[in-house]
Amino acid sequence: MNNHIVSDQMLAAVYYGPRDIRLEQRNVPEIGADEGLLRVVSTGICGTDIRIFKGEHAKYPPGTNRVPGHELVGVIVSIGENVKGVTVGQRVFLAPNMGCGQCNQCISGNNNLCADYDAPGITYDGSFAEYMRIPSQAILQGNLIEIDKDLDPAVAALIEPFACVLRGQDVLDIQPGENILIVGAGPIGV
Repeated sequence: MNNHIVSDQMLAAVYYGPRDIRLEQRNVPEIGADEGLLRVVSTGICGTDIRIFKGEHAKYPPGTNRVPGHELVGVIVSIGENVKGVTVGQRVFLAPNMGCGQCNQCISGNNNLCADYDAPGITYDGSFAEYMRIPSQAILQGNLIEIDKDLDPAVAALIEPFACVLRGQDVLDIQPGENILIVGAGPIGV
């Protein structure tokens, strides 16, 4: 296992309940042979994180203690011995949603619509921490996307919300010069 971790401890913002997120010292996540470890460089706060904070997210039932955050850029600092296709030192964006690979949505190539998805900060500890575990599923599904070293990490952390906007524009086939009205779109539509 390649390892570029400075300490075995890290800071993380941990959800304990509605409007109860605490900054804590935690152990840096351990990884398995098919996983990786990311040092978070930049992370965003999105409408999903706000719903989590308010206690309004279905994947955060009462009693859940988890690190939120899924819009992120980081540097791979450690990989398991079976990991292929990524290397220590790569600066990457993590496309958050990982499908189950078994349902009709996943089989048809729409793993972002999988009802049984996994995502950082949603179903496992996310990017509101100094380090984050990269599950094998993310590596195998190609969710790690290398980004140019000259791209500002704060800008790169916006790849996921920008992708949502671009997808909406593609579906609507908006043309230059057309006027549109976005109603109830939430933070991404603002």
